[in-house]
Amino acid sequence: MITRQNRKKEIAKALYPDSITMDSAMQRLRVEIRESEGLKEELEKHGSLRSHCFNDKQLRIILARFDITEERYNEMMQYDGVLQ
Repeated sequence: MITRQNRKKEIAKALYPDSITMDSAMQRLRVEIRESEGLKEELEKHGSLRSHCFNDKQLRIILARFDITEERYNEMMQYDGVLQ
């Protein structure tokens, strides 16, 4: 289970590790959400996208879109130094 805050910038940086900054990773994630058919609508069904964090359901949708397991996601977040 995902139990920590799911900060969008940290998630974006983990999904796009080749991005130079968190802001550029965020921009890529926003484009992915906007251009992927039905993704934005599916995320909005489970909460606002205006927050700085995804809720657990939204995060699971994002992970499914990128074909990433929760275990792999946790590894990515630890490896990238996002978690203390």
